[in-house]
Amino acid sequence: MSITPNFTIIEYDKTANGLILDNDEKNLAGFVTQDEDHFTVQMIDNTKYEFEIKYGNPACDFILKDNLLYIANYHPISTGSSLHCFDLKTGKMKWTADVKQIMADHSEYSNKVTLSMYKNKIIMEGNESYGDYVQIFDAETGKRYAAFGDFIDQ
Repeated sequence: MSITPNFTIIEYDKTANGLILDNDEKNLAGFVTQDEDHFTVQMIDNTKYEFEIKYGNPACDFILKDNLLYIANYHPISTGSSLHCFDLKTGKMKWTADVKQIMADHSEYSNKVTLSMYKNKIIMEGNESYGDYVQIFDAETGKRYAAFGDFIDQ
């Protein structure tokens, strides 16, 4: 469901694992569904993209910037996350980042990962039962610039 500027409601007959907002984060741009490692992106204009994320999980956070879709993939009740950049123009995964992990043992767990963007940097914030972290990546290459948080060195 989305609300238009004149306060009318638009409803979508769609089940999704995640929502993609437009570049301004004001309007719905698309939906993402996930089945194991297979992800399907269905944009509002009916264009469709498919890709695989190894060890894919049901929770995602997204940033859409021009033709690039940044994806934080994680499981809401398990440790860990991944960060990917999918190029909508080529229909291919552009990069997968080297995300530092908390690596906690657990039986009951919560995990929430959010993405934001500042200039040409992706900021990945994780809030897990065993700790919190912030990691900064180059938006063009996926190179990790910095990692701050409660990591367990192994």
